[in-house]
Amino acid sequence: MKIKLIALDMDGTTLQEDHLSISPRTRRAIQAALEQGILVVPATGRLDSLLPESVMGIDGVRYAITSNGAATYDMKSKKRIHSNFIRPELALELLKILPADQVLVEIFKDGKLFVDRDYLEALAEYPVPFLHLEFLKSIHAPVISLEDYVRADGDRIEKINLPYVPPKYQEELWNKLSEFDSISLTSSVPDNMEINDAKANKGQALQQLCDYLQIPAESVLAMGDNGNDIEMLKFAGTSIAPANATDAAKAAATAQTLASDKDGVALAIEKYALQ
Repeated sequence: MKIKLIALDMDGTTLQEDHLSISPRTRRAIQAALEQGILVVPATGRLDSLLPESVMGIDGVRYAITSNGAATYDMKSKKRIHSNFIRPELALELLKILPADQVLVEIFKDGKLFVDRDYLEALAEYPVPFLHLEFLKSIHAPVISLEDYVRADGDRIEKINLPYVPPKYQEELWNKLSEFDSISLTSSVPDNMEINDAKANKGQALQQLCDYLQIPAESVLAMGDNGNDIEMLKFAGTSIAPANATDAAKAAATAQTLASDKDGVALAIEKYALQ
């Protein structure tokens, strides 16, 4: 069946190692798909405000799945067409068990990263990408206390993000969070943990978007490399994992392509989508 929609994970799949740019061949492949009437949809763990200009600046890229499927946007009309937010009561319960003095905590909401006011100072002491710090400079929203902030204005929380969990806390914290049936717990890069509402994942959001656009799963090509892409890879009729993907992502995909830094996305679009 002809491909009508291509869902692309960003970091580790479509973007280069700088987490900002795409290769010239990938840009050409995306443009060719759009010219053939195929929708190209970024599907990312990022906020809508952190979507890369290298992709969103391509004429015709309109829809985006963000925060691991917690929100889907029509970027042209600035309309949110689907959401699965974390309830404020649940967010407070989670914040109480997170060792905030040892683990960095971010709240994704309204296009901003809400953090404790000492967060940026502490971030420099952790081995997180410098790019992450640069992003924070433009969209961080420091508050005195995340718990107090959630009590006062805790609606529309898309994700609670732990950008770097020290190895000595990882197993214990993962096990503790896994006891919550009301959340979805994933990871998109080494040493991070991402908490969403249980109903929020890229696969569910992609299905909602396809229902909205009246596109069957058989006409969808999806690409992703990590744990937060698995549901999306399982939903799509054709799903591709790059060579650098995790074993779980490869097992969920129907095929594999070259690594993200070897034009794997471009090759897959050319092979499976373009006429």
